[in-house]
Amino acid sequence: MRPALAIVCLVAIAALLLGCDEDRSLYLHRWTLSPGDVRVTLPAHIEDAMPEATTRFTLRAEVELPEDLRVRPLTFAVPRLLALAQLRVNGRPAAPLDTPLDEPVRSAGPQRWRVDPAGERTLTLELDLHTPLTIEKWLDTVPRLSATPEGDRGFLFVRTFNETTSVASSAMSFLAGLPYLLIYLLDRRRVVFMWHGVEAILAASYGLLTLGLTQLAFADREGPVVGLLITLAAVCGLHFTYAYFDLGRVPRWTNVVWIVPTLGLFTFRPLASMLWTIIPVAVGLGGCIGYQLVVLGRLAFRRASPKNARLLFAAWLLLGAAGSTEYFAWFGLGEPLAGLRAGPLGIAIIAFLHVAVLSTDHNTLLRDAERLNDELASRVDELQGTNREVQLLNDELRRQITARSRQLEETFAQGRSTGGGAAPPLTDGQVVERRYSVVRTLGSGGMGTVYEVERLRDRRRFALKMLSKRTGATAMARFAREANLASQIDHPNVVSIVDVDVTQAGQPFLVMELVSGSALDEQRARYGDVPWALGVLLQVAAGLGAVHARGIIHRDLKAANVLLTAPGATGQTPPEGTVKIADFGVAGIADADEGALADTIAEATPGNDQASPLASTGAPDKTPRLTATGVVLGTPLYMPPELAHGATNATFAADVYSFGVLAFETLTREMPFREAPFLALRYGLSVPPPTPLRDKCAAVTPELAALLDACLRMDPKARPALAELARALRSEHALIVETVGTVAGP
Repeated sequence: MRPALAIVCLVAIAALLLGCDEDRSLYLHRWTLSPGDVRVTLPAHIEDAMPEATTRFTLRAEVELPEDLRVRPLTFAVPRLLALAQLRVNGRPAAPLDTPLDEPVRSAGPQRWRVDPAGERTLTLELDLHTPLTIEKWLDTVPRLSATPEGDRGFLFVRTFNETTSVASSAMSFLAGLPYLLIYLLDRRRVVFMWHGVEAILAASYGLLTLGLTQLAFADREGPVVGLLITLAAVCGLHFTYAYFDLGRVPRWTNVVWIVPTLGLFTFRPLASMLWTIIPVAVGLGGCIGYQLVVLGRLAFRRASPKNARLLFAAWLLLGAAGSTEYFAWFGLGEPLAGLRAGPLGIAIIAFLHVAVLSTDHNTLLRDAERLNDELASRVDELQGTNREVQLLNDELRRQITARSRQLEETFAQGRSTGGGAAPPLTDGQVVERRYSVVRTLGSGGMGTVYEVERLRDRRRFALKMLSKRTGATAMARFAREANLASQIDHPNVVSIVDVDVTQAGQPFLVMELVSGSALDEQRARYGDVPWALGVLLQVAAGLGAVHARGIIHRDLKAANVLLTAPGATGQTPPEGTVKIADFGVAGIADADEGALADTIAEATPGNDQASPLASTGAPDKTPRLTATGVVLGTPLYMPPELAHGATNATFAADVYSFGVLAFETLTREMPFREAPFLALRYGLSVPPPTPLRDKCAAVTPELAALLDACLRMDPKARPALAELARALRSEHALIVETVGTVAGP
């Protein structure tokens, strides 16, 4: 409320300064009304003293001037006169001191003229009035003749106050409402902003009405139009209160408040404006303000009053008090403040306080947000510390798993354990080593079975892999090596190992993360979908890069060993699903002296557990070996040709070759070779060149196709580096996704 008090003080000071010279006034109460020569005493309503249809009449008064006023310019002023008026002094037109609007319908209110007595003792003043509306016939302020250049102090105070508060009310209301309305248009959830914005902008019309500016837009219909606007503003004020305090729906009777003025607008008749404009508007506004006070009063005087309830109650109470002066004028009860208009000031205060309320709420939200951000930052720091501890624990767990699996590998490789015979299948509900409860069987291969299990300690689900047949020490050592190598890799595109152990019956098992989805070879229906395939290959390259970064060669990269999660409904999972490289059963260490790779040609033929006739058994001496010279491991269609004659060492290029086969397969739905080059070379047959990728998949760029074709070269040294492949795939995938849009799900 401080700005409003400041405005009042400034207006008062300005009025005193403007009227600081000699202020000697003659108040002119007695006039003669023509036609009819009826005597009237002002203030008065003159419509009863003249014919009903008369809109033009004259007020005449004889004024005897004191001697000191006969020789100086005088000012004739009326604090509030809505009729269009002209003043004649001794039959001569007097000059108005204010410039009227072009073709006005009514006066803005205060009117004044310059009067030059020219030394005459008596002045005859004739005020010609044009009054088409009833309210214009109400002369509720007394004209005065003052010995001042601008008007007496009372007149100047009323005029300055009305103009200042009206301008301030219109400007403040409009500027207070427009930004909030624009904010609502940008964010439709802010309903309170909408009601405030509409209310303030509509209420700005009343200040313009007081200034007489609305007649420029609405002519003689300004009364019904502005009446409707300020009535709607009051209704919006009710909606603001209900929305701000979350009170539910506004009562339906408020619709009547603005429907009646709307009817008056379409049935407007100037001589009946009292009936169709003033009464409905006054009753509607009074009802809205009264109901506002009831609603806000109930909230303000509760024991636990809502925030800002008392402030808004005081604001609307002040508006009601200020508006009461307008009601006196509207209903013809006179001008208790001598023409002073307090309504615009009340509207300005409401607009200001609404903005203040919303601003304080906004500041409160900002402070709360800052506090929450500080708390969040603190919690993030705590979580980062916790994450570091968890990471250290994970690293320690990984180290322990690696050490344990290496110990088992050495134990099995040196023949100190021969296994516990054929392991019976695990049954649902069976508990393994008092830590894992079997949920169901996920799948079974030539040598092992994978189960879904639940860890008893925390009910988390994992996949447990166990050798399902009686095996020798070498196979069990390879099983332990899988856990050893996989446990060293921490990457989202590689299946992680969480535990490795041996049952009491001597059967080794390893526990890894459970991938909810399917193997890539089960998604053959999606092969040929280039954006999808590139997304899968990009993740395979990332996971394979992490494997190579640990100095590990997978040696059995194929579609069956690439797991694919289902795309997440939240959009966090890539549209093609998250790729997980699995099965490190035949993986090896780069440049490790462990002989050649063991032969798993038999693994390509399900159910054949016999060693290949092409394989030979090595004779380990002091250093235990899992494979022997001339022995090969892998799946023939994915195996690089350099292993055809039992190469003593595999390199990272072997995995690049397998990656090239996988890329050709997922992009074209075909294999690059009709016969495995590995088998052809092993049996001394020629190897036909592979089909160029672009012949089968024109959607990929020539640059990427050339790189993928190079993966299938016979010479390992001629194959591209995995990092180069990953960069090309990332660029190609981004380009295609940008061109065709988001990859669709399966």
